[in-house]
Formats: sequence, structure tokens, C-alpha cells
Amino acid sequence: MAGFLVINAKGYSFKNGLICYHFLYLFESTIQKMRKYLKYTKNFYFLFTLFFILWMVFIDSNDIITQYKLRSKIKELEKQKEFYLERKEKIRADREELMSNYEMLEKFARERYLMKRKSEDLYVVVEE
Repeated sequence: MAGFLVINAKGYSFKNGLICYHFLYLFESTIQKMRKYLKYTKNFYFLFTLFFILWMVFIDSNDIITQYKLRSKIKELEKQKEFYLERKEKIRADREELMSNYEMLEKFARERYLMKRKSEDLYVVVEE
């Protein structure tokens, strides 16, 4: 039969008068463990350090979430930097090739900028 826990001046007991020793042991051992840790919460330095850590981790403008976002942005920008450096090298190699060979330069100018000689007519065919 289940009863209700009643706290009185004599101790803990069920309303029907049965004493629950197991529950009492668990409850008191938990309280004793908590007292060991609760004594630190009265210390000013502990409280200040805890407040400082919470402030730096969650509230400050340089909190953990912001740092994570900034690191991911840095990684993305480094990938873009690598891409553009490779592209720059490719353009530099193409430029060297064009400047060293006159026929390639003429072909590039005709195809890219639609240049022509004075005696030629140019027709542009646009595909739809």
C-alpha cells in the first residue's frame, strides 16, 4: 500500500506510520554530497570565477558561437584564396603564352574581342 511522505519534527515517515529506511538513506546521502559542493558556492572567488566563465562563454561579444562562425568564415575565405591563386597562375601562364606567340595573340583577339583586319568583314552568328 502506497503512502504519502510526511516530514515532521521527529523525522521522515509515511502517513500510515511505516518508516522508509531506504528512502531516508538515499535522501540523506544525497544531501551530504550536496553539502560538500554547496560550501564552495558561498565562496566569493568561486562565484566570481563561475560568473566570469559564463560571461565569456555565452554573453560576451567574443563568445564561443561567434568564434565558431569566425573560424568557419576563415576556412571558407582560405578556400577562396586558394582558388583565386590557382586562377591567377593559370591567367599568368596564358598571358605568357599569348605574349610569346603572335599567332595565338591574333587568334585570342579575334575570338574574344571580335577584332578584324581592315579588309575583312565580320559576321557574328548567335545561336538561340
